Amino acid sequence: MPEITEGRHAGEFLHSEANGALSRDAIVLAAGNNLAAGAVLGRLAKDTVAAAKASGTGNGTITMAETPLGAAAEVGRYVLTCLSNSAAGSATAAFVGTAGTRGTMSAVTVGTGAQVGVYKVTFIEPAENLGAFSVEAPDGTNVGTGTVGTEFVGGGLTFTISDGETDFASGDQFTVTVAEASAGLGIFSVKSPEGLTLANLTAGEAYTSDHINLTVADGSADWVAGDIIHVDVSGSGKFTALAPAATNGSEIAAGILYAGVDASLADAPAVAVVRCAELNAAELGWPDAITDGQKAVALAQLSAINLIAR
Repeated sequence: MPEITEGRHAGEFLHSEANGALSRDAIVLAAGNNLAAGAVLGRLAKDTVAAAKASGTGNGTITMAETPLGAAAEVGRYVLTCLSNSAAGSATAAFVGTAGTRGTMSAVTVGTGAQVGVYKVTFIEPAENLGAFSVEAPDGTNVGTGTVGTEFVGGGLTFTISDGETDFASGDQFTVTVAEASAGLGIFSVKSPEGLTLANLTAGEAYTSDHINLTVADGSADWVAGDIIHVDVSGSGKFTALAPAATNGSEIAAGILYAGVDASLADAPAVAVVRCAELNAAELGWPDAITDGQKAVALAQLSAINLIAR
């Protein structure tokens, strides 16, 4: 006779729950899931992204990447503001004042996100044969700090400052002038919903960060200073299988599926235990590749919402 395996029954994972319907909520299980009772769920808190031009004359297209959100993505509106319609080109560096026997700056490599204009590299912490410096971009934002003898990467620039016979003093400064390379592309500043200043975006180049990932293309009408693009990040609130490596909210354990539901082809209504219950740890359903460490983290997350596994 063929072997028959009995599946998990609805609510089989429960030791106890609160009276009435306090422990359970009606939910929507996101399409692509086919889960048994007891499956540990995450909630999609950052899975919806919409990008569109808000104002200005540029008419290039805006395309979100296949994976549009990074681990640090914030819910709310990202504001992309065009600073210039010229791409950054070559850079030249100069020491402000008399260098004497102080150290020197290597050739500067200009990369994605560099701004056209003058960067200021200022020494803030002198040290024998070392010294720390800060780097300010042309728009006045601080793009990082560095140390003599160690390669600096930030604000679209890469360079190394070497030590010299005479140590750098507090206030010593290099200027790095980045020239224009080509017109029409558009350089955009990027600010997060919480006001963080991210690396600049260059039209026509894929933009990647730990927040958002997209490409702003050039169009028949060039992007010009003052053009604004909005990228809105929101969450559908739908539930899905726990995914510890995700960045959309489903990496946080948020409930337990009460009864098995097949949402393989489309969103489906379901019921989840989301608060105030004792769980049979042996009856919980976990993702196949979950590690013991990830499982421990998820159990702590469940405990924080009063779902106690025993």
